[in-house]
Amino acid sequence: MSDDEVGKKTLRELRDESGLTQFEVAQQMGVTITTVYQWERGAAAPYARHLLKLARLYNVSPFDIALPEVEKVKRGKAAA
Repeated sequence: MSDDEVGKKTLRELRDESGLTQFEVAQQMGVTITTVYQWERGAAAPYARHLLKLARLYNVSPFDIALPEVEKVKRGKAAA
């Protein structure tokens, strides 16, 4: 975890704390359960519009959400 990630929470942690299921998050976000699963695994990152909705859903700042896929891109490890 980088210094930028200290204090941030993953989407999975935020969802667990909110007491929501992946299905409920998917419904509220207007996406599929598979999409939520991929976001939580770091296999995909949410678009900016989804990130803002997730932040509102979980009552946090978008800057407080740790996104593993974004970290991979920063480190040059994203798939080409």
